[in-house]
Amino acid sequence: MNTVLRDSLTATETSDAAAELLPMLAELGESYVLAAEQVADLAAELLAVDIDLRRARAEVGEQDHRPNARELLADALLGRLGCLRPYVPGIVSEAALRASECLCDPYPPQED
Repeated sequence: MNTVLRDSLTATETSDAAAELLPMLAELGESYVLAAEQVADLAAELLAVDIDLRRARAEVGEQDHRPNARELLADALLGRLGCLRPYVPGIVSEAALRASECLCDPYPPQED
């Protein structure tokens, strides 16, 4: 088989593979956008609850020493997006872990 024929077959095969991947890319893109919208809705709910909780604690004279929910949500989310480096700066795995722990267990038992 001559080189020109082999190269054209490879180009055709590559084109076919690309054509098969395009719908998958579109489907995953749509899923990603939907997931981002759901995360935004969930973040808004968490922020509202955090504000209400801080207000309620303040009314009874308790001070909340936790980082605010915006900081925790941002750190937890950014920590999951390491694959987007360098386009998302400031991704720190340790901060993401601490934020995730604090979001999942906002008031862990105090050690004596």
